[in-house]
Amino acid sequence: KCLYERFPTGGVVFSKSVRTLTLYSASNNNYQTFHEVCQLLFMVLILFLIINEMSKIYRERKKYFTKFWNWMELIQILTAICSVVMYFLKAKYTSWFIRKVRNNPFETSSADYIVLWSAVEIYVLSFLIFIVTIKFLRLIRFNRHVCQMLGTLARAVNPLFSYSVVFISTVLAYTQLGFLLFGSTMLPYSSFLNSLRAVLQMLLGGRMYFYEIKSVNGILGPLFIFLYMLTMAFILLNMFIAILNDSYFQVVEIPQNEFADADLGEFMISYLIRKMKLRGRRLVSSFKTTKKSRASRCR
Repeated sequence: KCLYERFPTGGVVFSKSVRTLTLYSASNNNYQTFHEVCQLLFMVLILFLIINEMSKIYRERKKYFTKFWNWMELIQILTAICSVVMYFLKAKYTSWFIRKVRNNPFETSSADYIVLWSAVEIYVLSFLIFIVTIKFLRLIRFNRHVCQMLGTLARAVNPLFSYSVVFISTVLAYTQLGFLLFGSTMLPYSSFLNSLRAVLQMLLGGRMYFYEIKSVNGILGPLFIFLYMLTMAFILLNMFIAILNDSYFQVVEIPQNEFADADLGEFMISYLIRKMKLRGRRLVSSFKTTKKSRASRCR
């Protein structure tokens, strides 16, 4: 897609974007069958989770909604259903686009809806994977280090909430400043969302567009980058680390017997090791007995 845009703040820019889309199914029938089977299993799993959560809601009634992990289960199910809906919407617009192109290849056809629903599907699936990864912490919570990490986050909730207000306010202020200073001449700052993306990428080590900003304004441009990096990287990020560090030292000073999950994990590991050693000894003894019996028969 090629766009020639004139911004409300002044200035003109030409931009292009290239997106690759899968319009046709796989040429290999075996792979296509495997893909369809995976989709069917995914829908069956969603149906199983819905039935399971409905039964839990029926048993626990109002108590169900007071537990954090139950909410995570509900969000996971809703996100999975949304991903299925996005897939069918994308398939619908893809088939409509292909029919339109086949009927008249010379007519202008837009694939914007396919790109839109493909992007939304990726965002929804990414959020779903994020939830599944967070739920994975429940499986590894029996490790002492994981217990310390969760305890650190639990103790740092209130300070981090106050810190997040300052952090978000500062980021939004620099976003608005970058949009007003460079929005009329630079594409990365041409809108508020683009400006927000640019300042966050700069914080995470992405491209700064230093020479482009300097060419727009030789004084305010470098000053904007310097003040932003000073405020965000040297002050606010160090405050974030200090909050977590203080909470971590408070958790480390807790007696070891306070972590019941960690003690249970150590018991499970030691029990499993004992059982494996016992099974190994029995296997070796049975092997020796079988060997002796065969040797006696040969004699």
